[in-house]
Amino acid sequence: MKTSLTKKITLIATLTVFISGVIIGIANYYFSYKETLKSAGIELTRCANIVTGMLSVDALAKLIAGEETFLPTIEEELEWTISHKHIFSASYILAIDGTVVAADSHLKDQGYQPGDTFIIEAAIMEQLKNGEVAATAVYTQDDHKKITGYAPIFKDHNPQKELIAINAIDFDGKIVSERTWEANKMTILLSMILPFFAALITSIFTRKLLRPIKGINEQVAELAKGNLAIDPLPVNTADELGVLSSQFNLMVEGLQTLIRQVEQTTTQINENSQEVYASAESAQLDTQSSSLSTAESLEQVTENILQQTNLTQQANTYLKLIAESIQKISQHIEDVWTSSYQATQLSSEGQDVVHQTLQKMQQIEKATTAANQITYRLNQKLQEIDQIITLINNISNQTNLLALNATIEAARAGEHGKGFLVVSDEIRKLAEETKAATLEIGNLIAKIQEESTSSVEKSEQGKQTVAQGLLYIQQTNEPFDGLSKNATNTAQEAAALIIETTNIKDSMQQLVAVIESVTELSHQVSESTDIILESSEHQTEVMQEFVDVAKSLSDIATQLKISIEQFQL
Repeated sequence: MKTSLTKKITLIATLTVFISGVIIGIANYYFSYKETLKSAGIELTRCANIVTGMLSVDALAKLIAGEETFLPTIEEELEWTISHKHIFSASYILAIDGTVVAADSHLKDQGYQPGDTFIIEAAIMEQLKNGEVAATAVYTQDDHKKITGYAPIFKDHNPQKELIAINAIDFDGKIVSERTWEANKMTILLSMILPFFAALITSIFTRKLLRPIKGINEQVAELAKGNLAIDPLPVNTADELGVLSSQFNLMVEGLQTLIRQVEQTTTQINENSQEVYASAESAQLDTQSSSLSTAESLEQVTENILQQTNLTQQANTYLKLIAESIQKISQHIEDVWTSSYQATQLSSEGQDVVHQTLQKMQQIEKATTAANQITYRLNQKLQEIDQIITLINNISNQTNLLALNATIEAARAGEHGKGFLVVSDEIRKLAEETKAATLEIGNLIAKIQEESTSSVEKSEQGKQTVAQGLLYIQQTNEPFDGLSKNATNTAQEAAALIIETTNIKDSMQQLVAVIESVTELSHQVSESTDIILESSEHQTEVMQEFVDVAKSLSDIATQLKISIEQFQL
């Protein structure tokens, strides 16, 4: 047990230290690699920027234009850069479209010549146009890892002017990994060695800490054998193991006390069970005798109750038939009441219709009277208009006569009366036209008077008809009133009859319920007697079981005593 637990704890500690070391080593290597790559980029761009200042912009511009006279001079300056910085792998000048303008010998050894083209990332080109230096991440070209730093070359070295070329320097990408490894190899090696030291230290301390458990294990083995006569464990520490030892000692003491008490109790139980067994056998005989006499009396009571139950069931059946008949009568009465109620509603609705019709006829009578009055006033106005037309005719006749006289006087006047003759002739014509118009108006008024007189006669006839209709409606309303009163009386009597039949039905239902209660009580008494009989039989069985239990208890006490004797106190 100790060895297995020690191995488990040691393995857990070793794995914890190993995993922690691996995580720390990987994280340290990753961040160191990033910093080294950043430093390499800064160094590349700084050197590229320095070389840019050493180059002749005019010579470079002519070289880009196609004049190769200055090519050796520029390539010599590029060679100088690589010779002073051995960590750089190549130095070269690019046109803004990526074409190689000038290259050192290292780039040429890699197979590139002026005129070849390199692809420059758009983001880097944007930085260069803004006058900033830029460096790439590690990339692979021709199976070689590289980092390239770029520096812009402006016309007249003035960042405000146009970008004419780009100075590029390559850096061996393997150097970044080598520098990172050199900076972190001790940390990585240490993280690999630490788990072994952790395993050794954990194993030593675990063995020392688990040593007290060996004594507890030995004591538990003795307890498993039934040996309670063991010495208490020593308690030398106050940690969890010390508490465990102390609690184990208390447990052993408790077991010893418990076994002694059980031994004493077992002896007493054995003695008492013998006495109980003897008493149970005597009680069993007495119970059997009393149960027989009780059973005979209860059987007679059960027969009487069964006869009473049959009679109450018959009475209950007859009462249910009577209740059903009353229920049907009540239903018929309710139907009569419903029909009476509906007749009352219909007669009431008929009365409402008659009243509404009477109101409408009265309104028609009023409207007819008003129309007659209007027609009468219209006749009066027409007579007044006729008088006015007669007056206009008289005026027209007089005007015509005056015009004739004026014509005669104008004829007498000769030349001086010609103008007046024309006027008098026009007045005469106007008088004749006025007379003709008044005659037409008179004819129209005569026709209107004739129609108005006919309308008055028709209105009088309608008024008489309306009066007769009112009389007929009033006569029709009287039978409806009688019908409504009779239907109402019938409904009230039917309602009273429903109440009486409902009361009778409720009384019958209560009587049926009482009979059913009596029947139920008879059943309950019968069931109670059955239960008493069963209880008597069960009591006999219980007494037999009690005797058996007493005997079993005695046997168990004997067996328990034998089991306790296996423990050593």
